[in-house]
Amino acid sequence: MFTGQLFSGDLYVNPKTKLVLREEHIPDIIRSIETVLSHDYEEMFCCHAGYVKDGRKAMEKKLEYLTGLGQKVLDLHGEGCDDREIQNHLFPKKYPITKFSFGEWDSIHMIRSILA
Repeated sequence: MFTGQLFSGDLYVNPKTKLVLREEHIPDIIRSIETVLSHDYEEMFCCHAGYVKDGRKAMEKKLEYLTGLGQKVLDLHGEGCDDREIQNHLFPKKYPITKFSFGEWDSIHMIRSILA
């Protein structure tokens, strides 16, 4: 039975991801978002963000953000920047969870997964 609802688990969380776990891979996340966008839904239930009335639009914004981020990472790398320089340019704010998690949660993992 079609309900027009998506239960996104950890896929959405928020529209502008700043940190990921070491084992997460941005290209895989992009593919997963493209897959869920191939289905017909409007409402979304996220275990972190809760109920999102315009879930499809929110997921489209996240996809746009991640693909844009990927292009920025590749452009900066093409200009000769290494992963830490790219991180400092794109993610200048440092979050306490990076220190508390001993680096398991960090924006560097996003950059490295895009460059991999």
